[in-house]
Amino acid sequence: MGEVIAATAAIERIDEDVHSAYETAIGRGGEVAETAVARLQAGVTALDNAKALHEAAKKAESLAWATVAGIDHDADGLIGSVRDEMWNALGRPQQSTHMDGV
Repeated sequence: MGEVIAATAAIERIDEDVHSAYETAIGRGGEVAETAVARLQAGVTALDNAKALHEAAKKAESLAWATVAGIDHDADGLIGSVRDEMWNALGRPQQSTHMDGV
């Protein structure tokens, strides 16, 4: 007899178990395969679609963070340039209460 997996189990384990049960039932053929298609095919399809969406979202997130990192680097350079111009405008003092807040 099979092992019951808790509803709180890791999604990878649940996915593996559902796919394994589905493939085993399809392999047996006949009434078992028909029942598996009727009861599990929608769930298997939903899991596969969710995995595909998750992978696409991970790729989009990675590309977005790469863009943010590039813009952040450019912004750091611009901020440094403006700070240097402000420091030069103040006469390049060693200590300045105006520059302490920048």
